[in-house]
Amino acid sequence: MDKQPKILAQFVLDNEGKPKFVEGKRLRHYQIELSVDDVPKNVESVTIELHPTYRNPVREVFRQDAQSPFIENITSYGTFDVSIAASGIATSSSLVGPEETRRDLYEALEDSASNMQGDRDAIQEALRDIREH
Repeated sequence: MDKQPKILAQFVLDNEGKPKFVEGKRLRHYQIELSVDDVPKNVESVTIELHPTYRNPVREVFRQDAQSPFIENITSYGTFDVSIAASGIATSSSLVGPEETRRDLYEALEDSASNMQGDRDAIQEALRDIREH
């Protein structure tokens, strides 16, 4: 049985190990790297759907080869559901997808935070900002 594709997210860190952000009028917009794990090798693209308030909220992401990850960089000040749909290429037996997966951005960031090498206090502060907005 194949694994279900999983949405991952992590903060982009500066040279001091702190999450990068752009200061908005009221809130910090954190730089975040979204990626998709456990995608079958014959999948050639994933469609990432962000919150509808984003410019271009539906984005198609390709990878260079079967080993390359699907990555999309965004900024966010708060949490929302991210969804992906994976589309495959024809094989001798079948066509993969579309297969949809949905995940809360905060939950994805929280899962990756414990493995991030960086300023733990700054990462936890960024997580609180995302969760509260």
